[in-house]
Amino acid sequence: YNTELERSDSDPTGYAGVSEGVVKAARYRGYHTPLATQNDFITALREAKKLTGKISEELGLEVFPYSVFYVFFEQYLEMDYYATLTFSVAAISILGVSYLFLGSLWAAGLTMVVVMSVVVDMMGCMYLFGIQFNAVSLTNLAMAIGIALEFCIHIVRAFTVSDGSNTFRAQVALSRMGTPVFNGIALTKLIGVLVLSLSQTEIFQIYYFRMYLILVILSTLHAFVLLPVLLMIIGPPRLPYKLAHDMHL
Repeated sequence: YNTELERSDSDPTGYAGVSEGVVKAARYRGYHTPLATQNDFITALREAKKLTGKISEELGLEVFPYSVFYVFFEQYLEMDYYATLTFSVAAISILGVSYLFLGSLWAAGLTMVVVMSVVVDMMGCMYLFGIQFNAVSLTNLAMAIGIALEFCIHIVRAFTVSDGSNTFRAQVALSRMGTPVFNGIALTKLIGVLVLSLSQTEIFQIYYFRMYLILVILSTLHAFVLLPVLLMIIGPPRLPYKLAHDMHL
């Protein structure tokens, strides 16, 4: 037991508080069952905190667990909170910025829905391809929101300044912005992502090549398939402002 007490040079016994009859700090060993996966480590940390919390409540003392791997997995206990906060702030930001530049809350809301649906679909693909939800993948999902917005916002903008029925305006938006978005955004990002496939490092293969390849494919499908359909069905009305060439004519 004395090997688990806090050592102190000021106490004659060599252990803090023993000469005074008060032990200020002590350490007790505990053991986990064999841990292999990320989920095993997170569960072990969560259960250790739950156990020490119960002991602290019963004894009225401050008891806390510590192990070397706790330092690396502490963040994952709050991963759901950080993900919710990140996606909520991103969605509100998309809504506000899109409304500022489009001038239509309807169009901004539709843009936000499509962009966030890309993120939801990415999380589904992560599950299918065995990509773990951790700090790296959460960072990539946050970046994916901005990239997905780039795919969609140009088409929505073209739709809001076109005349005619929703179906015709969606066709005009795709004819005007389809090629620039596909060549200037989708293909250029795809080429950059394919370079990552040559990496021999597993983290680049899984969390960058696979995730960004999924992002480019899903963003392209959402921008060229889902978004035009939504614009035809529930697209916003034409905005009163005109394009520069329309004013010239």
